[in-house]
Amino acid sequence: MAKVQTITGEVDTADLGFTLMHEHIMIANPGMRAAYADWVDTKKVIAFATEEAKLVKACGVSTLVDLTPINLGRDIDVMRAVAEAAEINVIAATGLYYNEEPWMGGWEPERIAEWFMRDIEHGIQGTSAKAGIIKCATDSAGVTEGNEKLLRVAARLHKATGVPITACS
Repeated sequence: MAKVQTITGEVDTADLGFTLMHEHIMIANPGMRAAYADWVDTKKVIAFATEEAKLVKACGVSTLVDLTPINLGRDIDVMRAVAEAAEINVIAATGLYYNEEPWMGGWEPERIAEWFMRDIEHGIQGTSAKAGIIKCATDSAGVTEGNEKLLRVAARLHKATGVPITACS
């Protein structure tokens, strides 16, 4: 039977049930969070998101795919707390939003993919929670040079691991 990686471990695909494919438990600017410890009250976020997850679970949802990438403030500890408290599957993403990050200019897709591979193979943010999907996105500007680099990163990650890609705008 095929398996998919959730943040609390592998799950048989047959056990995923009704799945919401594009959710965000929390989006919070990572730079602001790093600069201001009180930028986000994670206890309030966890409490609110847990109640929301319980509501959708009561409506028949078994799995949430959280597509919050690193540059939108992905926080695996918040995601795991919600998954465990609501007793719902949560699949975390690796990858980046379509924004052309200033640091990306000098980095080749292979090197960026090496960093994101850690999320898939070893765990996110120093935890055992692994990414189960690769996010890539484009915007109204279309496939720019920087965006093409991110799409190539996603393709390399998929080719190396078999982890599915989600492409959104």
